[in-house]
Amino acid sequence: MRIAIYSDWWKPDLVGGAEQSAYKMALALQRRYVAHRFQIFTYSSGFRPSETLDCKLIVRTVGNLCIRRKYHVSRVIKAFEKIRILVDPVSPRLLARAILKSQPDVLIIHNMDRVGTKLVRIVARSGVPIIRVFHDLGDSCINRKRFKRDSPCKKTCLPCRPKSFQHISVFSMYEASVTCSSYTKRKLKSLGFSGSEMLVGYPEIVQQAERIHAKNLGNPYSIGFVGRLVPEKGIETLIHAVSIVREKFELNVKLVIAGTGSDAYLSKIKKLSDNVEVATVFTGYLENPYDYLRNRIDLIVVPSLWEEPLGRVPLEAGSYGIPSLVSDIGGLVEARELLSDGVSFFKPGDPEDLAQKIFWCNQNRPVNKIELKAYRTMESAVSEILERYHD
Repeated sequence: MRIAIYSDWWKPDLVGGAEQSAYKMALALQRRYVAHRFQIFTYSSGFRPSETLDCKLIVRTVGNLCIRRKYHVSRVIKAFEKIRILVDPVSPRLLARAILKSQPDVLIIHNMDRVGTKLVRIVARSGVPIIRVFHDLGDSCINRKRFKRDSPCKKTCLPCRPKSFQHISVFSMYEASVTCSSYTKRKLKSLGFSGSEMLVGYPEIVQQAERIHAKNLGNPYSIGFVGRLVPEKGIETLIHAVSIVREKFELNVKLVIAGTGSDAYLSKIKKLSDNVEVATVFTGYLENPYDYLRNRIDLIVVPSLWEEPLGRVPLEAGSYGIPSLVSDIGGLVEARELLSDGVSFFKPGDPEDLAQKIFWCNQNRPVNKIELKAYRTMESAVSEILERYHD
């Protein structure tokens, strides 16, 4: 069986959870179907195509007319890229031609903002079955996060409707799809994505060795944040909550922030932490933040304001034995079903409630060892569909 995989970004541009999940899934599928041929397709960072070999995965980059050549770019470039996607018929045709030339028995599509729905229409007309993997609700929003004016979008707003309509119109062309959480599946259905089978499969996260720690790792009580430094992640709520904990409960707290963002927003949150006198360490990007944090912090906080499609952080933290305090919103709530212990919740955007819960966590550590429960992975869900084409 010949399996083609498309993703907007690929190694070394594993910029977020979706890209990391797509990469790990490809490796897992390759191990499962050893005798079969896997080819990864993505847009090249230049105009010329290339071919490389990565852990027995053939990675082909395809020439294109993209304006956005890397993930982290200015808003102006992002705006022009959105226009390019609407009016550029050449790039998706070049991509579809390269994919179909490999004569795949099936095509797996991950995030596809850079190519739009033209790729789906061309490949579907050729008769190649398509499996779609949804890592988020980006098909219904031009900014991919359904978050506007400091709150989640309840309805699809006017600027996002054309994109949402295009993706809904091709949804029935998928043989089946896999969503990263039950929340994402429910939300997609409520937005009108229907006409083909949907399975739920969670990102595969490996249980790590139990960390070694005393009841409290030290004074001060150390709180970690892991993720992109953007407003919808709720970092400002966390900083205010830590300030309240220090003043109201007289608890010495240190904040460790692992992640990157724009210089402007990084400057803003640094200024805020200075103004409210919160001791904060900014580590910048860490390839494996949990290896660094596992014996340096007492608690991970996930203060998201937007409806995360799943939220890998509490699961990854739990796999390292680190308890987490999580915003009770979107797919984040599924952490309580996927972890044996060590996860608590607070009202999103409420620094007072978060402060109360931080103090509670300081006084009450998890009773049991934190373990990931058994669940169906994305790779398993995709494999169930692939078996239909497996001779």
